[in-house]
Amino acid sequence: MKSLRFNILLLLTIILFVGCSVKKNNFLSRNYHGTTTHYNFYFNGRERMKQGAATLAQAHEDKYDRVLSIYKIGDLNKAKAVFPDFDEAIKKVSIAISRHSIYVKGKKDRSIKEHNKWIPECYLVIGQSQFYKHDFWSSIETFQYISSEYQDDEIRPEALLWLTRSYLELGKMTDAEYLLDYLKADKKFPVKLKGQYNAVLAQYHLQRNDIPRGAEALKMAAAASKKKDDRARYYFILGQLQQKADSLPQAFLAYQNVIKLNPPYEMAFNARINRARCYDAGSGKAALVKKSCRKC
Repeated sequence: MKSLRFNILLLLTIILFVGCSVKKNNFLSRNYHGTTTHYNFYFNGRERMKQGAATLAQAHEDKYDRVLSIYKIGDLNKAKAVFPDFDEAIKKVSIAISRHSIYVKGKKDRSIKEHNKWIPECYLVIGQSQFYKHDFWSSIETFQYISSEYQDDEIRPEALLWLTRSYLELGKMTDAEYLLDYLKADKKFPVKLKGQYNAVLAQYHLQRNDIPRGAEALKMAAAASKKKDDRARYYFILGQLQQKADSLPQAFLAYQNVIKLNPPYEMAFNARINRARCYDAGSGKAALVKKSCRKC
């Protein structure tokens, strides 16, 4: 009886193993490898990458006497301090790719492609980690691979945005311009990425010293972005640009938007000071400005 149970258990194990083979594109295989990739590797790798990016952002020092940078990614020396986070993120998702990629023929079109939906996400983590490490040439290769290999995947527009950012970091303006135009013309471009797109577009224009277009892109980025801290930063930079251009009423409103978003103390302090400098005596907002400055 025990021998029969053992044989049945062995047979079920073999069936499960064969059914979950990465060489099989079936329901059992896709769910097993997808779930394993997501929870055992991708989630942990992404969290480690996000942890490194957060540490890098905290180490970034804003100098409020000059126009702030759109992104807080530090320099190579600061990035080196968090290399272990990014290396560990790359290691985790690379294991998932090597063990759980279902790269086989489809049942309908018979073309060879990836059938584990979390594998493209793993590649994105690799590219982002390389970007934060300031290894921009490697991140370009990774994002180019994602965009060419997963053309029908919803991850492609996001990868192209990161590719554009990589180009901008290297001063490859022509390549960045081409991608921005391409994404702008994409009728299927995800609405959720509009804020990110306009932030990248703003960086492109500001690197070209096209202040009016940079300011317009920042307005759209602030309007579309979901994260409060991002919106506050975009409005603050917008206020700085408008203030430098002597568009003081517009700058006043931009700084006021920053304050409404309740940003960290240093940004709020500088927003109140700058707003006071943009004050128009004829606007009737003297009480508001005085009250705000008392909070500094």
